[in-house]
Amino acid sequence: MSEIKAVLDTNIYLSAILFGGLPERIIDLARSGTITVYCSDFIIAEIKKILKGKFEWDSERIKITIAEIKSITHRIDTRSELHIVKEDPSDNNVLSCALDSGASIIISGDRHLLKLNLYQGIPILTPRQFMDRI
Repeated sequence: MSEIKAVLDTNIYLSAILFGGLPERIIDLARSGTITVYCSDFIIAEIKKILKGKFEWDSERIKITIAEIKSITHRIDTRSELHIVKEDPSDNNVLSCALDSGASIIISGDRHLLKLNLYQGIPILTPRQFMDRI
């Protein structure tokens, strides 16, 4: 199997952190080095915003969680400014991260991204589809 270079959508991190299941298993694959995961400042900021706003986490808990995410991902400076997903423009940041990192796969639970199925040759899969492939 060739090296898997993945970008995880914000919802994958949040599902792993809050609920476990397949998203947590994907995070474990990153921890073990089985897959290489790329992340952008936008994805990190979105995780922080949702944990603070929607789930009311305190700053210290968020700081620890973000440090863990950063320890298992490779930070990418995104340069591509995309306008592919019109319904939810923030989803374009996930596509930019994948494009600029040279990722081989995007893992997401977001219907706008999943509807694309493929972007610039990069498959967009649900956690189940991804786990079934590896």
